[in-house]
Amino acid sequence: MKILIIRAGALGDTLMLMPSIKAMRDEHEVIIAGRSPGIEYLDPWVEKCIDLERGEWHKLYSTHARFDTLLTTPDQVTGFLNDTDNIIRDNLSHLFPGAKIDIFPPFPEPDSETHVAIYMAKAIKSTGIRIDPHAAFYEAYKKPVIRAKTGKGKRIVLHPGSGSIKKNYPPELWLDLLRCIREKIMTTPYEINVLIGPAEEGIIKAFDNNADIYISQDREHLLSILDNTCLYIGHDSGVTHLAAMMGINTIALFRKSRVKNWGPVGPNVKIIEEKDGTKSAQNKTFALVLEIIRQMGDICT
Repeated sequence: MKILIIRAGALGDTLMLMPSIKAMRDEHEVIIAGRSPGIEYLDPWVEKCIDLERGEWHKLYSTHARFDTLLTTPDQVTGFLNDTDNIIRDNLSHLFPGAKIDIFPPFPEPDSETHVAIYMAKAIKSTGIRIDPHAAFYEAYKKPVIRAKTGKGKRIVLHPGSGSIKKNYPPELWLDLLRCIREKIMTTPYEINVLIGPAEEGIIKAFDNNADIYISQDREHLLSILDNTCLYIGHDSGVTHLAAMMGINTIALFRKSRVKNWGPVGPNVKIIEEKDGTKSAQNKTFALVLEIIRQMGDICT
């Protein structure tokens, strides 16, 4: 059966579909419609990726939209979208006559204890697809679901940004962390890199002359960096979720978002959730980094 899944979110939001995709791809032809850059990372595991910001897909949000071309022909459409007025549902029914249409809110309820990946897997199961949500989720915890050849390089990557300033700790924490790591690996072959996304270039000045800086421009560039990374440290961000799903040893710093809903999924993830202050988070991060560096002989060889 050909299934179209619509997920109009950022990188981290989109990656939360990976456990479900891995669980259903052997029995179904899966097409993903979403936003760049998130959908590009799912491309190797789905039949097709569609950018909602190209072609006629923007019409989904318009009342009584009419489409000139039928862009794909799914048997079933599952959307994770805000559609309180049923505008999107009506347009999808017109665009794909005969297809089963199911629309779900993009995220669990605000007070929900359910992880976003499990929430979406349960929604997909409710449409009639044979999938075990919890089994799919915990399988992604046991082994990498994306590009599993990673974790054997000599690179330590720090990613001090995210899609929301509220999630971020100040540059001072990251500069102290840089100094701490540099002292501990001074006589080792490991290198420290700071990864900056295109939307985060404003913080580059804080790291000038303190580390090698990489500005991630596209999917292949980012994957090439992470492919040679043995330790990744970042906020709750799309890149952190990507590193975790690639099996990289990942330390995720959570400040404002909820770990129960958004904890990174992967076999080598450690999470520091600290809402009380930067100093406490800094101390916990330093201790965890030092513990991992002591294990580098096993992690990075």
